[in-house]
Amino acid sequence: MDKLITKLNKYITNPHILEERARLSHYPSGASAVSRINGDILGKCHRSSWYDWKGYKPTNPIDARGRWTFAHGNKMEAMIAEQFKQMGMWAGSNVKFYMQDKNISGEVDIFVFGDKVVKMAAPDKPPEEIKKIIGVEIKTAYGYGFQKSVSQAPKPENLMQCGIYLDYWSKLYPDEIDEWRLIYMARDTHETVEYVAKLDRTKEATKLTVDEKPYEIFYLEDVYERYKILGEYVIKNQPPPQDFKYGYEWVESEERFERGKISKTALAQIQSGKKLDSDWHCLYCSHLDRCWPEKRNSLGNKK
Repeated sequence: MDKLITKLNKYITNPHILEERARLSHYPSGASAVSRINGDILGKCHRSSWYDWKGYKPTNPIDARGRWTFAHGNKMEAMIAEQFKQMGMWAGSNVKFYMQDKNISGEVDIFVFGDKVVKMAAPDKPPEEIKKIIGVEIKTAYGYGFQKSVSQAPKPENLMQCGIYLDYWSKLYPDEIDEWRLIYMARDTHETVEYVAKLDRTKEATKLTVDEKPYEIFYLEDVYERYKILGEYVIKNQPPPQDFKYGYEWVESEERFERGKISKTALAQIQSGKKLDSDWHCLYCSHLDRCWPEKRNSLGNKK
């Protein structure tokens, strides 16, 4: 008899019944923007999103490790929500929404009650006491990804999600909702770090602040513009350009090192052939073989 974990891993990657859903809207997890700092693409690749929109089956489906990672994240989110319930702060979980003017649909992880505030009522009525409501987005990481990355600064793509949520819900509940919390938890050490995101709406742009500091890497309008561009490619039935690259040439790797994109150790491993220089977005993309067929064949499907 095969090992039970082997059977389990096989099932978690290929269950008896697969859910089928038509793609009708953009998702916050697919947000992207062009960095105002260096022009880099931040967030989800348009080509990958286009394949999803068009219903292409993954050529590189998520493996068991990835499935367990997702499951762990979902359970961690549920555990945190349960603790908020016990504290009497819980206001909702997995709350769906649809932003009609942008055709974006999503689901909020958790809402919690904040401090009480006083809302002025009509002149002939007494003041009405209401509670602030705070949106919460839960993310997990581990090892270097937590200690040297998200514990130092939030990921831009995660802030894009928070910005979209905040833009929608703060307009719907202007007196109650004016901030979003982005919480990262380490899957290995269970350390946590929390960031407070707010919106700074001006005539020129809708900007984010993170822990009361202006965030200038992207504006929310940049994110919506990218959604609009992707939508145009979907309507035209034309695949958009690839935002990231699989298998950089050596001269490109040297340039990436000079720009601080890869470390000296990584450059040495690339030169010796021990490591393939690629954007991580491609390495973890479920459409990798479809998007880069010639390079995949010539490089022996290396990762």
